[in-house]
Amino acid sequence: MKVLIRNHAYNIIAKAARATAYQKQNTHPVESPSISKYVEQKEQSALIFRAVYKLPEQQKRVYLLNKFDGFRPAEIAEAMGLSIHTVKNHLKAASASVLSYCQRNMELFLLILFL
Repeated sequence: MKVLIRNHAYNIIAKAARATAYQKQNTHPVESPSISKYVEQKEQSALIFRAVYKLPEQQKRVYLLNKFDGFRPAEIAEAMGLSIHTVKNHLKAASASVLSYCQRNMELFLLILFL
């Protein structure tokens, strides 16, 4: 599961990087709003996945199962052999960490976006 999560995060980051590189190579003075929006969404996804990758392993697994795979806390608790309260605590802590990371690194995101 750990390798799967890491590879998935790398794939999203790589796609975002390719989209950014493509956008920089595009020499047209008028940029399509749809391309700009696509690149912005990819950069945001990459920022979130970098934040998730830095979480402790247990929080990372719980967060990904909930936010990206759509499992409810009760389902995660059963699958991982944890109490539902532990799962909820992991979700709360992981969400706070991801939000904090994104806020701290938003300046970098905006810099990349406008380059």
